[in-house]
Parts: sequence; C-alpha cells; structure tokens
Amino acid sequence: MTSIFMVLIWAATGFAHSGDVPIFKFRSVTPSIFAGANPVARDGDLAGVDYLQTIGIRTILSLQGADVDGSVPGVVSNWMHHGERPQFTELERCAVEGRGMSFVNLPIRSRRPWGESDRKSVEDAVVLLAQASPEAPLYLHCQRGIDRTGLIVALYRVREQGWTPKAAYDEWTSVGRGRLARLVTAALDDYYCERYLLPL
Repeated sequence: MTSIFMVLIWAATGFAHSGDVPIFKFRSVTPSIFAGANPVARDGDLAGVDYLQTIGIRTILSLQGADVDGSVPGVVSNWMHHGERPQFTELERCAVEGRGMSFVNLPIRSRRPWGESDRKSVEDAVVLLAQASPEAPLYLHCQRGIDRTGLIVALYRVREQGWTPKAAYDEWTSVGRGRLARLVTAALDDYYCERYLLPL
C-alpha cells in the first residue's frame, strides 16, 4: 500500500513550464540535441510542438508508450501521464509530421520488469542522439523530461562525449531526479549500473 501511495505522489508532481519555453524541463544537451518533457499538453495544446518547429528541430524522439499496462502502476501511468496513452502518441505523431518534422517512438518502461524491447529502445535512442547534427537537431522526451530522458542523455554523455559515469549520473540527478523518482523508476538505475558498475 505504501508503494502505491508513493507512486501516486511521484506521478502527481507538477509539469508547469517556466519562462518563455512552453515545455517543462526544456534544456540544451548539445547544440544539436535538446531534451525535456512531452511537448503535447494534457489538454492537447500543441504550443510545445510549435516551439520545437520554430527553433529548427528536425526529429522528435519520444520514449513513451511502455508504461500503460494492467498493473496498478500501469493504471496510474494511464491516469497521470497522458503521453503514455496510444492516442496521445498518435496526436503527437500527426502534429510533428504535419509540421514537417520526423517522429520516432522508442518506448521504454520506466519501472521493473524490463524486457529486451526496453533495452533495444535504449540502445536505438543513443544511436539516434549520436546521429544528430546542427543541420538536423533532435528533441528527446519522456513524460517529465527527467527519468527516461535523463538515462539516455547520461548514456550519450559517457559513450559519445567521454564523461565519467559518475559525472553523467550526477547531471541526471541534478535535472530533478530525486530519491522518490529513483525508487519508483529503479529499473533505469539498474540498467545504467549494469553497464558502468556505479555504486549509487
């Protein structure tokens, strides 16, 4: 019961953006890679997608769609995280492609148990980030732009930019990945630590 309560608290954290950018946690990873939360608002507002078009993004990579299932956390994800629902993925795809950008969906489960499809999505996502260029910048997101997005950015930092695993992990936590998020989405830490044997 306690874990269900903690999931509800974590899921209910706010997604308000700040400043002039209509996307929560929007940030530049490199001049060619940007990251943040889902650019489609819960009410279907597409201001985030419009913003990405205006700054020249060519590809939007979504990590969402694997968290909705018949489990209790899956029901919570369906209720709290609109971007996990298939209809929102399709809304995003249509909005992105209708504005001349490419849309790629590589769903990653944010919680245990993980499967081969999750691992493949992670590896494919890192490859896509490595292919981004100033002529073809990419925007990466999950629901909040913190947990799954942070994992992919951390892996990219280590593999492509030569950061130490600890420095990349520290950046990941500094974006807003607190203890509760790490507890709920421990599968992401498991994957990272399997590769880098990082004591957390």
